[in-house]
Amino acid sequence: MLAQSSAMKKILFPTDFSPTAKNAFEYTKKLAVELGSQIDVLNVYSLPVTDASSVPPEYIQQLIEDRKVRVEKNLEKFVGDTNGGLTINQFAEYGL
Repeated sequence: MLAQSSAMKKILFPTDFSPTAKNAFEYTKKLAVELGSQIDVLNVYSLPVTDASSVPPEYIQQLIEDRKVRVEKNLEKFVGDTNGGLTINQFAEYGL
């Protein structure tokens, strides 16, 4: 008999909010239940390519913050309300 580890098991689920990702997420939730894992859902977002030299830095920061709010709302919608007792964490990170 193998000793059971008390370490928390996590599944990292990166998403682009596509229909394919939604289907994969449904499978991942079932897998997480079987494994006794939690799920970390991640979306890495960026801004459209522009000439940053012509835009004030504070405006760029505001664009990043506004985009993060929209992505967090999309994460809430993507994950949904009913998760069958699963722990699902949501992360929106700015990156290129």
